[in-house]
Amino acid sequence: LGNLDLSLTAETLKPEIIKRYDGEFGGPRVVFNKAENKSMGFGYITVPNNEAAQKVIESLKGMVLLDREVKVDIGQERRIFRAAYLGNLDPSVTEDDILSFLQDKLGENCVSKIRLARDESGNSREFAHVDFKESALRDKAIQEINGLELNGKIIKVDKAVLKTRLPVVYIGNISYDVTKQHLEQMLNEVVGSGQYTDIRLHYDKISGYPRGFAHVTFLTKRIGYKAIEELNGIEMMGRPLRANFAADKPKNNNNN
Repeated sequence: LGNLDLSLTAETLKPEIIKRYDGEFGGPRVVFNKAENKSMGFGYITVPNNEAAQKVIESLKGMVLLDREVKVDIGQERRIFRAAYLGNLDPSVTEDDILSFLQDKLGENCVSKIRLARDESGNSREFAHVDFKESALRDKAIQEINGLELNGKIIKVDKAVLKTRLPVVYIGNISYDVTKQHLEQMLNEVVGSGQYTDIRLHYDKISGYPRGFAHVTFLTKRIGYKAIEELNGIEMMGRPLRANFAADKPKNNNNN
C-alpha cells in the first residue's frame, strides 16, 4: 500500500480496508522511519495466496484516504528465490523429461520455466535450471527430489546461483542540499523499502562537494521502470529530477 498520508496508522487504516475487502488478511503494517518515528508513507497487508492478493488489488483500487489515492500492488518473489539447479543429469534427459518428472512429484502447475544447458553442438551439459512457481515449491524439490533417480542417474537438486546484473537508474539534477537519507526516504515512498540494494550519491573527490547526481541499484527492471516513471520531473528541494537507466543518461550532463 503506497502513497499513504503520513498521518495514517495501522489502527486508522484497518477499518478502511475492511469496508472494501471482505476476505481475511494480516495487518496492516505501516512502515515508520525509526530514527524520526514518522510514517514512510507506505505499508503492507498479508493474504494467504496470489488469488487473494489480486482480490485485494481489485477491492482497494481507487481507494482515496485523506485526499490521497492509495496505490496497491502485489509483491513478487524474486526469481533467485524460486530457481533450482538440477545436476548429474543423464545426457539423454530432455526438458520434457524434467517437466514430467517434476510434475509427477510436485503437481502439474509447479514449474514456470526449464533451461537445459547445452554445448555449442546442442548436446546436454548434464545440468539444468528450473524456475518454480513459488519458493516453497523450490524448497520442497530440494528436500524431496534431491537424491532421486531420473533415467538411471541419481540427480542433485539445490538452490540456483544466478549471475544477474541488477538494473541501475541514474538520477540527475539533484539539489546540493539533498542527502542520501533524503533519497532513501523518497525511494521508500515511491517504490517501497527493500526494492533497491544501494544508493550512490556522488561527490567531487577533491572538494568533497556533491556533484548533483546519484545511481540507484534496483532488484528488478520492472521496479527500475516504476522508479523512472515516478521520479522523472518530480521536484525535490526546488529542482525537477531527471531519471533514466544508467546507460541511457544524457551525454552532455557533466555534473547533473
